[in-house]
Amino acid sequence: NDIISLTFCFSTFIKGRRLKMKNRKIKQVSIPLLVCIVSIIIGLTTNNSFLGVIILITGILNSYYGSIGNKINFPIGVINNLALSYIAFKNNNYGLVIFNFLFFMPINIKSYFEWDKNSNKNLVKNRGLGIKKGLITIILSIIIGMIVSYLLGLIPGERLTYLDSFTNVISLIAGILLMLRYNESWILYLINNVLDLILWIINYSSGGFDSLMVLLMSIMYLLINIYALFKWRSTDEKL
Repeated sequence: NDIISLTFCFSTFIKGRRLKMKNRKIKQVSIPLLVCIVSIIIGLTTNNSFLGVIILITGILNSYYGSIGNKINFPIGVINNLALSYIAFKNNNYGLVIFNFLFFMPINIKSYFEWDKNSNKNLVKNRGLGIKKGLITIILSIIIGMIVSYLLGLIPGERLTYLDSFTNVISLIAGILLMLRYNESWILYLINNVLDLILWIINYSSGGFDSLMVLLMSIMYLLINIYALFKWRSTDEKL
């Protein structure tokens, strides 16, 4: 009877493991597929360009994989940076173009290798920033944001200077914190999302090029970043 019980328990354990692995594989395939299908449908029904669809797909997947601590989010982020730069250029938001090429893409590339060194089965180990470093981060964000706002104001044709500046500065600092695996990166991303939404609502209301897709991406960013904030802060060592 003991042998039969042990055999039954072992068999149940193996079946449970197989079912868990199967569900994980289904999730790995179904989420990207669902994002692609929904994005293509939105693109077709709203007469947006193929580039707009790419931005929506890569933006959502970049944010989703980042929220669960998977390093694949960074290569996807590079594609999103390139596509978003073009649309930002068409909407005269030159700050976003400059930041994408000079900062966001290099940070995405560097972050991939940083996470690769500090991850287990593609899931990265996270950590907290602390009050002192947090205050320094806030002060730096404000100072750098004001400096960048002044510099962007010197560019002829630049629109929404302060929004363009602070969304990029906050996103840049958040990207650096995310590269270094700090939980507080998601707080900054959340602040950036609110400013980013305002920026693209204005662009969309004025008929900006492919601005609807970027606006939808920003809304999805906001929802995923709220999820990521609680997920990262609820873990001790790793996701």
